[in-house]
Amino acid sequence: MTLFPANLANFFLPPLAAVVVYAAGAGAQLPQCVKDPYTGRWISPVEGKPCTTRPPVVTPGPAVPAVDMSHAVIFNSPEIRGEVVIYTPSGGALTGNAIGGTPIPFGSRIVTGPSGHFRATLPDGALFTLGAGGELVIDDFVYDSDPGLRKITLSLVKGFFRWVTGKVGLGVQSEVEKPHVRVRVGTIGFRGTDAEIFQDPDGSGYIKMYEGEVVLTPYDTDRDIVVRGGQILKFDQNGVIAEPTAVEGEVSSGGIVLNWRNVISHPQWRWEFEWAAYRAG
Repeated sequence: MTLFPANLANFFLPPLAAVVVYAAGAGAQLPQCVKDPYTGRWISPVEGKPCTTRPPVVTPGPAVPAVDMSHAVIFNSPEIRGEVVIYTPSGGALTGNAIGGTPIPFGSRIVTGPSGHFRATLPDGALFTLGAGGELVIDDFVYDSDPGLRKITLSLVKGFFRWVTGKVGLGVQSEVEKPHVRVRVGTIGFRGTDAEIFQDPDGSGYIKMYEGEVVLTPYDTDRDIVVRGGQILKFDQNGVIAEPTAVEGEVSSGGIVLNWRNVISHPQWRWEFEWAAYRAG
C-alpha cells in the first residue's frame, strides 16, 4: 500500500534537482527560490528549472580609500575657467565644482587645457595661478595660520605659474615656511613675492619677478641665485642657467613691474592687468 501518492510527496519535498545543485555549491548561477505562501515550500520562479535558497552573491565594488587630512589640502572657492582637472594618486579625477571644498591628497596633479585657468586664494590673501596648458604637482601644502607649521612645495611640470604672497608671507620667514616651487633646474624659494614662472615641456623656461625676490637653488650646485623685482632669469632645456637680467620693455606702476605686451598677447593672463590695476589704485 502506498502511503503518499507521488503528487502529495511534492508538497513536502523540494525538487531533487534543486537539492543536488545547492549541495554542489553552484547556487550563485541559479535563480533565487521563492516561498509558496500556501504550502511554505521553496519553489523555483521558473517552472521546471532548479533554484537555490542561498543568499544572492553580492560582489563588492572597489573600496574608496579614505583621505588622510594631514596629507591633503582643501581649496575653498577656487576660480576655475575652461578645462581644469585634478588627478589624484589613487586614480580619481576632480573637475568643476567638485574641486572646491574637496580634500585633495598630496601628490595630486592640477592639469589645465588650452583655455584652462586655475587660481586659488589662501586665507591670508596669498594666491597662486596655473595658466592654460599647465601641469602642477602638489607635493606638500600645509597652509596653517601659524607660519611655523606652514610648508608648501609644488612642482611645475609645464606652463605658466604665478604666485603672489599674502600679508602673512610678507613677514620674516624661515626657509621651511617659505613656499617652494620645483622646476627642471632647481628649487625656487619665495620671499615676499609677486613672481611668474614658466616652464616649457622641453625643460626650458624663466622666472620673472614683479615684486620682492626669489632664490633659485640649482640641483647640481650649492650656490643660490637671487632674482629681484624687475629681473628675469632664463634657463634652457640643457639645464644651463643664465644670470638674472633686467626685464626689457617693462614699465612700473605702483611698485608693480608689468609687461603690457605680454598681457595683451596672452589672453589667459589678462587677470594680471586686473590685479596690477587693483594694487596700483
